[in-house]
Amino acid sequence: MAKVGMPRLEKRIPPPFTPEGVRKLLAKCNRNAAMGARDCAIVLTLLDSGLRAAEFCNVRIGDLNMRSGLTTVLGKGQKQRTVRVGSKARAAIMRMLGFRRQIRASDPLWATCHGNDCESRALSKHGLQKMLRRLGRKAGVTPCAAHRFRRTFALWCLRDGMDLHSLRMLMGHSSPVVLQRYLALAGEDIERAHPAHSPVDRLLNGR
Repeated sequence: MAKVGMPRLEKRIPPPFTPEGVRKLLAKCNRNAAMGARDCAIVLTLLDSGLRAAEFCNVRIGDLNMRSGLTTVLGKGQKQRTVRVGSKARAAIMRMLGFRRQIRASDPLWATCHGNDCESRALSKHGLQKMLRRLGRKAGVTPCAAHRFRRTFALWCLRDGMDLHSLRMLMGHSSPVVLQRYLALAGEDIERAHPAHSPVDRLLNGR
């Protein structure tokens, strides 16, 4: 039996967030307080950038161009790449920064918060995951983790028509193999969508 290889099991991608799930998370963020404004900005930026947790936590205020939304991050293997944050996420970031006592380009973009006060101390990867778990429990959306936002970013981009090459560059994958699995999952959406919207089955029903 030592010479018998283990069968290869199909790797399934865990389900992404649903739009309703994301709305529930955002509803639990009090945007009129420092911590809530930060948590809201974190949810929107993770979902809009597809960044890994470590990449996300290492962003400095000066790294993000608030006009264009472009930022350069250092990914796996010390490889640099450029990602973009959309206008709604940038607006949430600006609201978050409004609660900071001072804003310096060298300060971490994501800081630890206590009550209505945010420090200049960087939010760690562990701190990020802890914050997301707390928010997920409050909203009844679990599991809530940074990598689930990354998966959701990939799948939603594919559903909206983004090509694999652009998505690979944004996510920092050296190979499109992982993204092919996301593409297969997007294909399952098509299987479910067609019966619900079939022109012949629905519009010519009974003819």
